[in-house]
Amino acid sequence: MDTLLDVFFEETKELLEQAEIHLIGLEKLYSAEELNGLFRCIHSIKGSSATLDFREISTLSHKLEDILNYAREGKIELDSEVLACCFAAVDEIVTLFNLRRESYGEEINQTAIQRSQDVLILMDNIGSRINGYTNEKALKLEKEHIYKLEIENNIPKEYSNTYFVRVTLNTSDIMQSVTRFMIINAMSEIGKIMYSNPSLEFMTTSESSKLIDKYECIFNTEVDIEMLYNSIDFVNVKKISVTNITDEYLSKFEMNLSQEEVKSLLEVLSCFLELRTGFTEIRYSYEEKLRIVKLSEKNKKLLEIKNLNVEIQTLIKEIRAFLKLLLSAITIDSKDSLSILEDLYNLHICLTERIYETFKNKLIFKYIKLNSEGVKVERLSELSDKLNRTIFKYVAIDISKVKILETDELKKLIQLHKSFAEEGIKLYIINGGHYRKRLYNIIESIAVIEDIKQYIKELEAVTGNDFILK
Repeated sequence: MDTLLDVFFEETKELLEQAEIHLIGLEKLYSAEELNGLFRCIHSIKGSSATLDFREISTLSHKLEDILNYAREGKIELDSEVLACCFAAVDEIVTLFNLRRESYGEEINQTAIQRSQDVLILMDNIGSRINGYTNEKALKLEKEHIYKLEIENNIPKEYSNTYFVRVTLNTSDIMQSVTRFMIINAMSEIGKIMYSNPSLEFMTTSESSKLIDKYECIFNTEVDIEMLYNSIDFVNVKKISVTNITDEYLSKFEMNLSQEEVKSLLEVLSCFLELRTGFTEIRYSYEEKLRIVKLSEKNKKLLEIKNLNVEIQTLIKEIRAFLKLLLSAITIDSKDSLSILEDLYNLHICLTERIYETFKNKLIFKYIKLNSEGVKVERLSELSDKLNRTIFKYVAIDISKVKILETDELKKLIQLHKSFAEEGIKLYIINGGHYRKRLYNIIESIAVIEDIKQYIKELEAVTGNDFILK
């Protein structure tokens, strides 16, 4: 523990110094680079202080991180009031950090902790601009948040996901001990490591100078694979492999459905998604009506599959009801047909969102998110090599956190687009970050991939609404 404390004090001191430099830079002139640098510093402090159970530092850092994230997303401006609040928060974190360092892990004076409440209230008031809370509501939420970690620590957690994680490390990284500490710190923030090889003691000790090429663990968490991947995708991490070994996941989705049953499910869902075109037409041709009748019959047969879980069964029943309404609307010639079709169009969007939420990264829809740091080519290569092309028909690559696409990354994107198009798989881009206009222009300037549609948000792409970047 002492060694871990030493690492925390040494790294946090440097991070706080960097944070102050970034803040001074932002005060002089706004810069996305300075803002992102400040965000990364506070994010790291939040994670490491939470790991050591320094709740007063992690709570304050978490709140400041939220404010900075609002600024990154363009929800608030870094005006004089917000900057003053950021300076006050960093100053208070420095004070609390110094108290922790002086006490060397022992309990600190609660009076000093109470002084940070004024800063927390200031940040809550800024947050209320986004969330629409009154100051009284913000105050109430803050009081609840202060004791959140304390309450959670007294309640044993049950996690819904179990993963086997293998991280390939850079053996030429002279600061590998820091990278190892960051991995364990990030994972501890979102779950619990049940098995670790090498040991957790080795992974979190700065004196462990031995370099390793890989780290393996069994990890319990609530987050999905993509969020876990992004949490540990640091600069000196070469490759990450995550396998879901949750009993419930394996039995409910993959193991209990035969290949033929998966094929039938995929066919019905794909045909349903394609219905989004034609809702503005009052008259349907005989062939189109026949297609909907056949789809309804196939959908009905899906309910005969014994191993479908309740969530999927409910969704199939809702699709069946929708198809009945659609057939009724296009068969009966009345003045109300257009109005009914408009309602059905909105219902189709809702059901499409449900399908996406239910089957994302399991069937039909594959989604990956690229980080600003980390090896993006590796992730794209892994997508190309490992994608099950028989069950995934739509692939979304989220570049919202990316600053720039390098030449090798663009080449890999071109290869993916070409191979997917040949196999009837639709590739699209989620580009909703701070650098979206720059990235949009880069992709549009390359004739080979200029036809890849770019959307600002996930669900906008899934539902087919043309909220395409301009």
